[in-house]
Amino acid sequence: MLTYLEKVLNLRRKELVPASLLFCYLFLALATYIMGVSVGTALFLNAYPDNLPHVIVATAIVVAAFTSIYIRLSNRIRLELLVIGSLILFSVSFALFWWMTHFEFKGVFWLIYIWVAMTGAMAPAMGWTLANLVLTTREARRVFGFIGAGAVLGAPSSGFFTAFATHHVHPELLLLLMAFMIGACAVIVRVLFKKSK
Repeated sequence: MLTYLEKVLNLRRKELVPASLLFCYLFLALATYIMGVSVGTALFLNAYPDNLPHVIVATAIVVAAFTSIYIRLSNRIRLELLVIGSLILFSVSFALFWWMTHFEFKGVFWLIYIWVAMTGAMAPAMGWTLANLVLTTREARRVFGFIGAGAVLGAPSSGFFTAFATHHVHPELLLLLMAFMIGACAVIVRVLFKKSK
């Protein structure tokens, strides 16, 4: 089976595990983002139908600030801790937002909308940073197409699933699934770092 995969994907045996993990990482990261865009936009517009331009501007400001902080921290904290810590923060936040939707606090819909954009900006970029770290230049030439396919498949798969799921469950419930998926990304990162040592 492994030999067949190596031939079909043009991968060498030692590249198969990191490439597969990175594929799964990008699949989950993009799936979380696309699901979050659908859920976050629907919840926000339901609560604040006239405030979409304001939340878009707020999102740009907050994402720029978070990215700046992340870049500064990357010079002081080991990459493994920074990436895993960021992913855990995203995961816990989505679970917390789900809990907050049960109360009469409509401000949480601002937080969800902005945090989804933050996840979409940061999580895929962290995945490509990891790919550059764990793969050599030659390996990258062979496997980046396969790894990138994870992102390409994650987006439409998540879109179809979200459209189906929202007919059967409240959109807020998908926040828990998003927390689980981005948490799984943190586990993948941990495994990647262990394999690369």
